[in-house]
Amino acid sequence: MYNLSSNSNVFPARLRAAREMADLSLQDLANISGLSKQAISKFENSQLRPSSEAVVKLAKALEISQDFLFEEELVETNITLASVALREKSKIIIDEFEAIKKDTVDYIVRLIELENIAESKQDFKNPISDIIIQTKKDVEKAAKQLRKKWNLGNVQIPNVVELLEDKGIKVYEVNRSEKFEGFAAWAGKIPVIVINSAIKEITRIRFTAMHELGHIVLQFFDELDEATIERLCDAFSGELLFPREAIVIEFGHTRTKVTIEELKYLKEKYGISILAIMYSTYQAGVIDSKTYNLWKMYYNQWFAEEKDFGKFNSEEKPQRFNKLLYSCIIEEKISLGKASVLAGVKEGMLKKKFHSLEKHHVN
Repeated sequence: MYNLSSNSNVFPARLRAAREMADLSLQDLANISGLSKQAISKFENSQLRPSSEAVVKLAKALEISQDFLFEEELVETNITLASVALREKSKIIIDEFEAIKKDTVDYIVRLIELENIAESKQDFKNPISDIIIQTKKDVEKAAKQLRKKWNLGNVQIPNVVELLEDKGIKVYEVNRSEKFEGFAAWAGKIPVIVINSAIKEITRIRFTAMHELGHIVLQFFDELDEATIERLCDAFSGELLFPREAIVIEFGHTRTKVTIEELKYLKEKYGISILAIMYSTYQAGVIDSKTYNLWKMYYNQWFAEEKDFGKFNSEEKPQRFNKLLYSCIIEEKISLGKASVLAGVKEGMLKKKFHSLEKHHVN
């Protein structure tokens, strides 16, 4: 039997969280559990302590373990925005943006607790903190040094999100209007990048993720305005995805003409959009402004003709949370009830998924 007096602040919050996670109203839960709506409401508002029998009924109805209803609250942390691109401020409403921030905080709190359970905490180290950014030349230097420190060479980056997670950056995925692309933030000393899965073009997600990485790792000169910082972060993203050395290898030192098939090939090889390839080639000095404008005219013609621009194949989705979750379950470091709450799914659903994984694990 649980000592409710020592968990008086835990049980109500856990019960409400589990009910909302199951998408049940008070009346829905009452119908399933056989308890009254009034009693459940009083449980959630700390006005009534449940009997052991009521706890059993609630846990069964919500498909969670009884342990979950009495565990200590999740760890708490604060998240503050490091930077938000001008395009985001102008395109999404404040309420939507605040909702995204709230969801991000919730995810980071759950991920941090899971890392603590798994004993798999990561410390982020900025490999280019010694470079002060004022110009595009500084950006190029920073991108080159970061690629060197992270052992990326001059080849394509197969999976940007996986790279960021491996380096200690927490990546959270939302599904919102395509008007929202992403932002960089800090949870204490932990860097966070938010991306939007509603954006179907993978190259756009990759470019946004690297742009936001710029907000995290680049040390900007104090007097730079926000618009300039955004442009420098764009340049940083382009340089990481399609570095100058690779541009010269692919195009040579000077070019005047290009075919759609060549651009399509490079898009599929490096995971960067055709327009971004054109701009990066111009910035690298391989083509002049006249040629760059001509190439953009070609692009508009191809777009009007509905040409095939190719597709970069990569699943740019955060994976660290699920990897830790399943390892904690298989190693019996966490109950399914606790895991279901951290994952935000019903225990029954998680149990089915886990049993499927369990059949394939190696002893």
